[in-house]
Amino acid sequence: MFSLNQRVVCVNDDFKLPDGYDRYFSAFPVKDKDYTIRDILPGQGGEVACHLNEIRNPINKGGVENGYSVERFAPLDEEPAAEAVEQTFASFTS
Repeated sequence: MFSLNQRVVCVNDDFKLPDGYDRYFSAFPVKDKDYTIRDILPGQGGEVACHLNEIRNPINKGGVENGYSVERFAPLDEEPAAEAVEQTFASFTS
């Protein structure tokens, strides 16, 4: 499961929505693009959904912002800064 402020990458941007439903989205995540989890919430049909810092959707008929299924995302592998610096330094000195 993801946590708030976690960086993720979109792995599935194949959105098939019923006619007219897209008006409740200002944008859709794009495959291979990085995002930050803003909120995690119950989705439709028992799925888990998330809101993203980079995309804010209009409020739907139920008075809430639509989210995206967490299954559309994977954790972004980010090296801790110290390890990245150490590996970069090692590549220049070897």
